[in-house]
Amino acid sequence: MEDLDSRHNRFELRAILDSSRLLIESHDLDFILSNLLLNIMGKLMITKSAVFMYDKVSERFFASHCKGKLSFSEGEQLIWEIPDQLKKNTVFSAKIQDVDYPDLFRSNQLNTLLHIKTSDQYLGFILLGSKLNREAFNEREFNFITSLVIIASVSIANSQLFEDLKQANRSLDRKVQELHTLFDLSKEFSTTIEREQIVRIFKFALLGQMFVRSFFFIYDRNGKRDVLAKNGIPKDFNNDILLGLYDKVNEPMQIDLHDKHPIPEIEHMPFKLLLPLTLQDKKQAVLGIGVRGNKEEFTESDINFLYSLGNLVLMSIQKTYLLEEQLEKERIDKELNVARNIQNGLLPKTLPQHENFQISGMNEPSRQVGGDYFDIINGIDNNLVVAIADVTGKGIPASLIMANLQAMLHLLNDSKLDLPEKTGKINNIIFANTPSDIFITFFWGILNTVSKEFTYVNAGHNAPLLFRASDNTVEELSTGGLLIGALSTLFPYKSATVRLYSGDILILFTDGVTEAMDGFEVEYGEERLEAFIKANKDHSAEELKDLLVADVKQFCSNQLGDDLTLIIIKAN
Repeated sequence: MEDLDSRHNRFELRAILDSSRLLIESHDLDFILSNLLLNIMGKLMITKSAVFMYDKVSERFFASHCKGKLSFSEGEQLIWEIPDQLKKNTVFSAKIQDVDYPDLFRSNQLNTLLHIKTSDQYLGFILLGSKLNREAFNEREFNFITSLVIIASVSIANSQLFEDLKQANRSLDRKVQELHTLFDLSKEFSTTIEREQIVRIFKFALLGQMFVRSFFFIYDRNGKRDVLAKNGIPKDFNNDILLGLYDKVNEPMQIDLHDKHPIPEIEHMPFKLLLPLTLQDKKQAVLGIGVRGNKEEFTESDINFLYSLGNLVLMSIQKTYLLEEQLEKERIDKELNVARNIQNGLLPKTLPQHENFQISGMNEPSRQVGGDYFDIINGIDNNLVVAIADVTGKGIPASLIMANLQAMLHLLNDSKLDLPEKTGKINNIIFANTPSDIFITFFWGILNTVSKEFTYVNAGHNAPLLFRASDNTVEELSTGGLLIGALSTLFPYKSATVRLYSGDILILFTDGVTEAMDGFEVEYGEERLEAFIKANKDHSAEELKDLLVADVKQFCSNQLGDDLTLIIIKAN
C-alpha cells in the first residue's frame, strides 16, 4: 500500500505538471501570476500573498497582484535594495530580525520571499503569508513552491517578452501610420501655395492624429513675428501674449499643469508642449500644443511626430513666402526692365559728330536703372550742348529725377537765356519739387564747333579735365556754383569759357569712374585717371573711352559700386 509521503509527492508532481502546462502555454502575465498565487495558496493553505514586479525604467518594485487581507493594494511602489542574504536562494523565509526586510512586509506578516528570475534576468518576487495551521513550511513544501516559481519565472519572462513584442509591433504600426500621415501631408503641402490652406490641413492633422484641439503656431520672418495659426484659444487671450513666448521657448518644454508653470503668462492655458522649430540651425517658429482630447500624456514618439509635423508645416509656410518673394521679384524685374528701356530712350542713341571734333560717350548703371545722365544735343547756330549729371542715390527714384532733368534741359535748349540763367531755373524747379535729401551734381556747356570755344557751368559736379596737347598739362573746369536742388538760387551761377586746340582732350565723368574701388578699398582716383589719359592720348575718342572703361572695370574686378558715365571730346 502506498504511504502518505508518496501520495503527497505524486499529488504535488501532478499539480506542478498541470500548472506548468497552463503557465507555459499562456502569454497573459495577469493569468500567469494569478494562477501561480492561487495554486500555491490553495495547495499549501496560505491566507494571503502578493507579487512585486521589478520595473527597470523606474528601478522600483510595484505590487502587481495582491491576495488576502493586506494593508496595501495593487500599484503600491517600493524602492528596495535586496540584501545579499536574500539573493542567495530562490526561497527565503524572513524570520531573522537582523535582515533588512521592509516593514511593509513584516506588518502584513509576509515572511516568505521567493525570487522570480531567470538565468539572466531578475523579474521580481513573491511574498507569502503563514499557513492556516500556522505551521512552518517543510522541505517538501519549499521544493514544491520553488519548482512552481522556477517554471513560472520562464513563463513570466516569456509573457513580458511577448508583451514587449506586441508593444513594439503596436509602436511600429503607429510609426508606419505616422509616416503615412506625414507622407500624405507632404503631398498636400507640396501642391498648396496658400498659407490658409496649409494651416487648415495642419489643424485637421492635429485633431485627427493627436486629438489636440488647442494649439498655436508663431512664425518669425526676418525678425517680424506673427501668429499664423491658432485654435481653441479664448478671444481675450490676444496675440501679443503669444508673441511674447517666442524668445522664451528655446528648447522643448513639456509642462506639468500641476507643478509651478515655467511661463506665467500662459499658466491659465492648457498648453502641454512648447516646441521650438528650426531651419538650418536657426529658430524660425514656436509650436504650442494643448491637452489631448483623450487626456493621455505625450510620449517621446508623439513629440517626435509633432516635431516632424511642425517642421513640415514650417517648410511649407516658408515655401509660400519664398514663392511670393519670387513673384514679387519677377514683377519688380519686369518693371525695372521697362524702366531701363525708358531710361535708355532718354539717353542719346547716336552722338552728333563734327569735322573739328571726335565725340564719344557711354553710361553703364550699377543697377538695372541708375541716376547718371549724359547728353549731347544740337543747339542754336550749330553749337553742341554737352551735359553730364549724377543724381544722389540709385535705382528708380534716381532715374525719375534724371528723367525730369533731361526734360528740362531739352525744354530750355531753345531758350534765349544764357547758360547761368538756365542753370538757375533748373535748380529752382528741382529744389521746389523734390525732397530735401535729393540733389544733383550737374555740369553742362555749349561747344562752338567753329571757334572751338566751350562755355560751361559746373553745378557741384566732378570737375571735367581738359588735357592740353601742347604742354601735356591738365586744367579743371570748376567754375559754376552750388549743386542742383540743395538750395534755391540765391546767387547767380557763373560761367567760364575755354578754347580747345588740335589734340586737346576734354573728359567729363561721374564719380563712378574715380571712386571705383579695388579689393583693398583703394579708389581709382583722379591721379590714376590723368595718368591713363596722358598715356593713351594718341588714341581716338572712341578708342580712349573703351580703353578707360576697361581699365576701371579691371581695377575694381568688374564690381561697379556706382553708375559709370563718360563723355570724351577730342579736338581735331
